[in-house]
Amino acid sequence: MHNADEPLDRDLSIALEALDAPVRDVSVDAIIREARSRTRQRQMRLAAAAVVMLTAVGVAALPGSPVRRWLMTAARRITSQEHEQPVPPRDSVPNPAQAEMRGVSTEIGTFTQISFSDLQQSGDIIVRLIPESELRIRSPEFPSSYSLRAGNITVRNPGSRASYDVEVSERAEIQVIVAGRVIFRRQNGVVSRGPQPRSDGSFVLSLREGENR
Repeated sequence: MHNADEPLDRDLSIALEALDAPVRDVSVDAIIREARSRTRQRQMRLAAAAVVMLTAVGVAALPGSPVRRWLMTAARRITSQEHEQPVPPRDSVPNPAQAEMRGVSTEIGTFTQISFSDLQQSGDIIVRLIPESELRIRSPEFPSSYSLRAGNITVRNPGSRASYDVEVSERAEIQVIVAGRVIFRRQNGVVSRGPQPRSDGSFVLSLREGENR
């Protein structure tokens, strides 16, 4: 007759056999020695760390010490990381004086003609005289389309609103044309067409329609 308790007895026997594995004898003295050894190791590590810290502090106190400079630099870095850098507002308008200027320059002779293909809704041409035999035109939004030939330049500026800084030799005859019309001419040091110089010696010419008569 099959006994229902046989599987339980068999499992219990297997578990008891596993417990019969020999266990290494460990004396109380061995446990105490192991604990003392680990304690000495921790104490030695703490002592070494204390010596390094005290040495660093002592060296840092000396004037001109590299350790002192290192500690101060590390402190400044930590302090600077704690303060968030201010974020400029997205709708801020860049200062034109700080904008990057782009343009072109070339050597010229006794005559130069500066032409702009179109009138603009806004923008001026600031002409300044320089002692060098050169023509320089710069603008934060200088167009990529222009032609340069024998000291004369034509700037293609449809749809632009930019202003332009022009530096040109004071010894050259200068002619500025906007949309096919001469708005400035200077020859032999005399302005025959366009505005008279400002107090700083520069000339302001408008690129807007109806403002150069």
